[in-house]
Amino acid sequence: MKARTAILLASCALAGALPSSAFAEPLLAGLGGPADFGTGNLPGNDDGSTSEIDITGAFPSGLRFFGMMFSSLFVNNNGNISFGGPIGTYTPEAFPVASLRMIAPWWGDVDTRGGGVPVRNGVYWSITPGRFVATWHDVGYYGTHDDLQNDFQLILTAAGPGVGDFDVELRYNRCQWTTGDASGGSGGFGGTPAQAGFDAGNLRDFLALPGSLTMDILRLCETSNVGIAGVWRFAIRDGEIDCPGFGTPCATGQPGACGVGTTRCRSATESLCMPNAEPTNEICNGQDDDCDGSTDEGRPSASCGIGICEITMPTCVAGVPQSCTPGPSRPETCDGLDDDCNGEIDDLPEQTCGIGACEATAPACIDGAPAVCVPGAPSAEQCNGEDDDCNGEIDDALDACMWIPDAGMCRHPPCDPFRINGRAGPGCSCRVGAGGAPSGGVAFVVALLGLALVRRRALG
Repeated sequence: MKARTAILLASCALAGALPSSAFAEPLLAGLGGPADFGTGNLPGNDDGSTSEIDITGAFPSGLRFFGMMFSSLFVNNNGNISFGGPIGTYTPEAFPVASLRMIAPWWGDVDTRGGGVPVRNGVYWSITPGRFVATWHDVGYYGTHDDLQNDFQLILTAAGPGVGDFDVELRYNRCQWTTGDASGGSGGFGGTPAQAGFDAGNLRDFLALPGSLTMDILRLCETSNVGIAGVWRFAIRDGEIDCPGFGTPCATGQPGACGVGTTRCRSATESLCMPNAEPTNEICNGQDDDCDGSTDEGRPSASCGIGICEITMPTCVAGVPQSCTPGPSRPETCDGLDDDCNGEIDDLPEQTCGIGACEATAPACIDGAPAVCVPGAPSAEQCNGEDDDCNGEIDDALDACMWIPDAGMCRHPPCDPFRINGRAGPGCSCRVGAGGAPSGGVAFVVALLGLALVRRRALG
């Protein structure tokens, strides 16, 4: 059930200033049916609609209206026809608002439950070849009031040259009320008055007749766009409403992509330059896609590469998308940077210093600065197979002699060439040992004989 809000007029003087009855051009009759406006009839109701009406008997190819072809329509009790579905909304809202395409001779809260059919309170339609007529004959307003009556009509006529082209005539014979009680009205006035015109159902394209949503809507019975009081005519070509300059290119004065437009109708006699494009998300194309006065803004930067090869660059330059290419690498140096771009900083091989037992290793770089390699300290040479004194010689300058049992002799120096795994053998002495080994010159001769014997054994 409707919410009813009674709003009293501020003064009776306003109502008194309005015509109690305004008559203009007679409606088109001779169409048959109980009131001679057609055999189709919508019984008395509030906010109702017809079922879907097939109009191919009048327009075999259908009607083109704002980008779509329609072979059917709905007649709605509240003073309009719609394409694609019925509309029961009783309080009009300023165009563009409809979710469905609408042609409204008088979009207001019509209530036909006041009785009097066929003399009054009837909604009728007629379909004949090339023409569809819908009539709201002396209808009252909500709730169930018929002390004031409106008499108006919509006529659709096939036209050319395009398929689906047609003409619209809105004819007004009586204009006595503007508002139903549930739309904030009282006694047929105040609140939200009726609206007349066209709505494309796309929340963009529309045409509202002069006086819509004001008390001046009553003047539709005495005004016109063709010089005949109460008659308003429009041409629908290629689905659009024709008006002065309709369809011609124009400049909207808006920035970017919204600056180029096409002339569209915004009133019965006036046109408006409408953008051909709606604002969209900005892309890299050298254009102001979001119509904010800036071009290709908001594009993120891109980064690629690692180390010194890493670069950050814009992804869009002069409307051309950019690819990110890493910078060049260079040989690694000790500078705290990843010069060769392998993900490691100062990854140089370790350095070595010193010889023999003094040899040491150290990193080549510490915290971006070259490191110093310090050799170890030398020690006294020992018979151990190592260069203990770090002079480049192993087991050199040893004074002790070593007894070589197989040779039966002492050898000086003991580790050259008779070294036993770098260690002195048992019984190392130049004196006569427990086995009665010779000493002195004899020992030397014996040593030579022993050396020869060893070499023979090695060769033999």
